[in-house]
Amino acid sequence: MLGVVARVTAAVMSLIGLLLISVAGAGLAGAVTPNSGTPSTISGSMDGDLAFPAGSWIAGGYHFTGGTVGDPVTFENAEISLPVSCTLGGSTIAGSIVVPLSVGPWTPTGTGAVPWVNRSSTNPLPYEGSVQAPNLCNGDMYNSSGATFTADVSSTSTTAISVKFHYTVPAGKSEPNADCDDPTDAYATDSAVCSSSESQAASITPTLTSELTQTIAGHIYLCNSGSQTATEITGGTLSATGAQTLTSTPNPLAATDVAAGKYTMDATAPAGYQFVSCDGTAISPGFNTEKVKVPAGGSATGTFYVSPTSVPVQTIAGHIYLCNSGSQTATEITGGTLSATGAQTLTSTPNPLAATDVAAGKYTMDATAPAGYQFVSCDGTAISPGFNTEKVKVPAGGSATGTFYVSPTSVPSITLGTSQTNDANGTSYANSETATKAGENVPFRVTVTNTSSGSVTIKSLTDSWPSQAAFAPICATAVVGTALQPGASATCDFTVDGYAPPAGQSLQDTVDVTGCQSSDTSNCVTVSSTSIVTTAAVAASHSDTVGTTAGTTVPTNSTVTTLAPQVPASSLAFTGAPAHLRLLLEIGLSLLSAGLLVVWMARPRRRSART
Repeated sequence: MLGVVARVTAAVMSLIGLLLISVAGAGLAGAVTPNSGTPSTISGSMDGDLAFPAGSWIAGGYHFTGGTVGDPVTFENAEISLPVSCTLGGSTIAGSIVVPLSVGPWTPTGTGAVPWVNRSSTNPLPYEGSVQAPNLCNGDMYNSSGATFTADVSSTSTTAISVKFHYTVPAGKSEPNADCDDPTDAYATDSAVCSSSESQAASITPTLTSELTQTIAGHIYLCNSGSQTATEITGGTLSATGAQTLTSTPNPLAATDVAAGKYTMDATAPAGYQFVSCDGTAISPGFNTEKVKVPAGGSATGTFYVSPTSVPVQTIAGHIYLCNSGSQTATEITGGTLSATGAQTLTSTPNPLAATDVAAGKYTMDATAPAGYQFVSCDGTAISPGFNTEKVKVPAGGSATGTFYVSPTSVPSITLGTSQTNDANGTSYANSETATKAGENVPFRVTVTNTSSGSVTIKSLTDSWPSQAAFAPICATAVVGTALQPGASATCDFTVDGYAPPAGQSLQDTVDVTGCQSSDTSNCVTVSSTSIVTTAAVAASHSDTVGTTAGTTVPTNSTVTTLAPQVPASSLAFTGAPAHLRLLLEIGLSLLSAGLLVVWMARPRRRSART
């Protein structure tokens, strides 16, 4: 059926159908003016003069009869207003105390007053609202002019209803200060405390509700640093229950036609946001429920505020490391793959898995071993078969890493080729060279070649000779750490000051090179190479020499020999005797000649005769 609204308003005496009921003192007196479908007011003074302090409970209510059975009647904006003065019998009104009342809707039963169930004089009247009196006078307050009840009455029926109202101030009647509208109050059912007289009846014809339209809407707005905005944050939901039900709808809830009445609007926050109170000064946790009252013919809006939650960032990573002879290392072994499933899925990626933003939660990380390797447990004492699956828990705002260890399935052979040369003579490099004099600076060259099938990294390069402990030449810094692919070479050139040995002597230089498998630093090999420097001997001072003489450069690994002068073969007649016999013969002949000479000189001489 169509609804009807009627309003009772004290100040509108000239409106058609206005119903005014005035009650003086404790009795009932006054006049009733019918009102067909327009607001009306009921006034009455049922409790006489009242004096009460601030904080006193004031309760009020209303009830009606008539109407069409089954057609609900709503009392929008229902309230009772008590004017008070600060002196007994005073005419100056300090203010009015307003008691909001329930609006219904109430459904006529045809058997009695609604919502008054029991109108026995031994029971208190029902109440639809109560308030505590504010301090309007800094002391006792006085009411002697009664109260006024107003409401906008609507229904789905045009059948007239008969309305009465009542109120009470227990403390103003020397009774305990009871809240008669609170069923938990000890005096709420005490008729001596909470009973009250009722006003005269007013006949009201409700206005059809079809003639009025009211709406309800809802919004979830951004609270920007404690300040309210009209920026809509999408993603949340809004719903309402009350005079009718509105199911959950995404924010915002557009203005929707509803029945007038009280509603409870519920909201869920958009993802990444939280409800807050937003009063312009601070942000504090807020609620997601709001009371919304939709007046007849009007509109109401439920408004919520949210602010961003601090969204934590968390990461997951993965590594496949080398297990070196049972010891964990941070040497990454390329070639395998890593993936993860759990709070979200990470597809397979080549090792390593770089730190990746993920949702917090539990993950299972799976790994495949690089070619030539197997998964192992690597606890520092032994290597045993390991697993390729690991549980990883990523905490909110934190990070987690899945770590796997592998060792080679077979150890490849590592070989290196080295050669060492020197340029002692200053013309070209050779394995053995001759210096022109002792103490000369000698340049050396070392060439390292990877002769194995895999990558080899040079770990060290040192030089030494018999009187010199091993040391790293300057060029070693450019060579050590170099990864040589199969067949590749690296060269190290350096000079040793004053290396040339004493004249006629040789000095052997030795270079040691250590290289390791690039993917397994425990698989290494050390090779050596040598180079010889010889210093030329001082030349002999003979005018005639036969053969090689001192100071002549000799081939590599040759021995330098200085020979004595020789007598030319043409000096002696050949006798067929060995050379040393010829020498003795020559000496003998020389001695014989000397002896003959001595004898000849010692012979007696003949003297000539004098004449």
